[in-house]
Amino acid sequence: QEMVRLATDAFNRRFPAKLTVQGATLRPFEGSLRLRRVTLALGKEEGGSGIPVEVAEVGIQYDPRALVETRLVIEELYLFQPRVQLKTRPDGRLNLEKLIAAVWLELSQGVRWIDVSLENIRLVQGRVIFQDEQRELSGELGKIDFQGRFQIEDQSLRGILQAQGLQVRSGNWTPRMDSLKADISLEGKELVLNPLEIKGKGLTIKIEGKLVDLDTQPAWEA
Repeated sequence: QEMVRLATDAFNRRFPAKLTVQGATLRPFEGSLRLRRVTLALGKEEGGSGIPVEVAEVGIQYDPRALVETRLVIEELYLFQPRVQLKTRPDGRLNLEKLIAAVWLELSQGVRWIDVSLENIRLVQGRVIFQDEQRELSGELGKIDFQGRFQIEDQSLRGILQAQGLQVRSGNWTPRMDSLKADISLEGKELVLNPLEIKGKGLTIKIEGKLVDLDTQPAWEA
């Protein structure tokens, strides 16, 4: 618990958000760390009240032998029931913009005192909620599963994303799709979906496109 407290304090000093962890279980010789009820809260000056990021459980499986060589080899990062709430501020920017930019900068600079590598990411039963009050636009994507690989050196991510239940609300228009699947790759500040497949009642849509300017004002190109 003391190690987790020190890590959260260090995070909170470095990034524009407050990280809290309700519980932790560390098995150092097995290379296993489990964190329970992980939340990220933003101050009013950073995008409003509430908790935009919440994860029921975070699991980290690492190679304990590599620590002797000042290396942190994360074999798997597991996220169970993560929930992310995205909102646009009055100036049109995302509530998580400053946090994303700060994390991206940290990754680009690297960790100076230890060599860190991350092999696999697994996300189960995720949920994303989006709200843009200015445009009267909102959306929700539920039951999200993801499996992929992340390269810290060049900040690239590749994997397969699947979700059930995509709903968009724009005025009186509320289309709903049954499922979504995409081969995705994250390179720099672009998220490429090639292809993105959306299925509804008697309808299948395949799109090749990308989200650009992820750290400022995301825009869709297809």
